[in-house]
Amino acid sequence: MKEMNKIYQHMGDSLSKELYGYRVFYNATQDDMWLKKIINTTSEGREFLTRLYENKDSEKIIFGTGAWGKELADTLQIKWDYFADNHKQQEVCCNIPVLSFESLCREHRNAVIVIATRLYYKEIFQQLLGEGFPEGQIINMGKMIDDMSRRQYFDLEVFPHSEHEIFVDCGCFDGTTSLNFIKWCHEKYDSIIAFEPDPDNYIKCKENFQKHSVDRVHLYQTGLWEKQTELMFEAVSTGSSQISNSGLERIKVDSLDNLLGNVPGTFIKMDLEGAEYQALLGGRGYLMKYHPNLAISLYHKAEDIWTIPKLLLELYPKYTFYIRHYSVLASETVLYAKAC
Repeated sequence: MKEMNKIYQHMGDSLSKELYGYRVFYNATQDDMWLKKIINTTSEGREFLTRLYENKDSEKIIFGTGAWGKELADTLQIKWDYFADNHKQQEVCCNIPVLSFESLCREHRNAVIVIATRLYYKEIFQQLLGEGFPEGQIINMGKMIDDMSRRQYFDLEVFPHSEHEIFVDCGCFDGTTSLNFIKWCHEKYDSIIAFEPDPDNYIKCKENFQKHSVDRVHLYQTGLWEKQTELMFEAVSTGSSQISNSGLERIKVDSLDNLLGNVPGTFIKMDLEGAEYQALLGGRGYLMKYHPNLAISLYHKAEDIWTIPKLLLELYPKYTFYIRHYSVLASETVLYAKAC
């Protein structure tokens, strides 16, 4: 309790204090009362919950059986009647029956439909409108999350950029975050150092950087951990690739202390699907020496809400924390640590 109070006192504004409390209670209880409070801190979240619950008697259907659809089904305590999918490959998903698009159009014209994919939400929205579904019945969750992702990591006003930023993108997926960094700093930066261990994602990053003519970028096909070793890895070619004992591939991992050396990074973003704490341990010396600004995912493991900020304060007691949320579900809570 004493440690949690210490973390709370390092929060830099009232919204961060609110989110910290909500996240602690949600992680401890999994009661979606607290999750709804987290979601309600964003304009998209308030719209999402209002529209989702305003038609209590209507059928509710999740369009898309991918990762976001499954998270929606598993997270909010609401009765979902069906999934729907353009490429139906299963009869049941998350214990919920799956409809083909033809069945959806033929038998469920009055349902509330939540588009739960970030890849094809524009096409699905137009597809539904083209089949006569009223716009008021369609909740475009994919668009909401995509809009929020564009400002994720770079919307905190207390993080002004300098003309000599050295951005370290830990878990860069397809390079989009690094591209958003370039926009944020108006192309005034010294360098980008990016790490992505998934082979397919690494190729996507290279192609994305080449497509946008990104210079001053150093991309490494390396995972981040507390020391140099090899670990099992689950490569799924998405943002969900992760270090896992059940993975089928072995990858090389190393520590930030080894990889960054004496390069004085100014801003480190870290989204490592649950390996954030170990990666921070591997950057102990670096953080103590340079104490860069940080943006760290704070939702992959329940204990991250206190173990990660506790570790950061041990390494640099002058960090001020801020918390923001960037989805209409439980994922994408970010801890910002600003160096004084």
